[in-house]
Amino acid sequence: MRQKLSNYLKRVLKGKMLLSDANILRSRNKFMDALAVYESVLEKDSKNIDAYIGKGICQQMQNLKRLAYESFSE
Repeated sequence: MRQKLSNYLKRVLKGKMLLSDANILRSRNKFMDALAVYESVLEKDSKNIDAYIGKGICQQMQNLKRLAYESFSE
């Protein structure tokens, strides 16, 4: 039980660190790099709303309006 909790906490913290990295990349206008990190977060946690929002913003900034809309709609 303790090991499962420890593994869960490690996954959560890693996801938060990745999300933070993606947000920093996005704030530096490195949208393609940030998009790749957001995708990585979503592979691990498909319900991460912040990752979908970040992904949509990156797509919108690259004039990928249709994809951005889909990301915002997730």
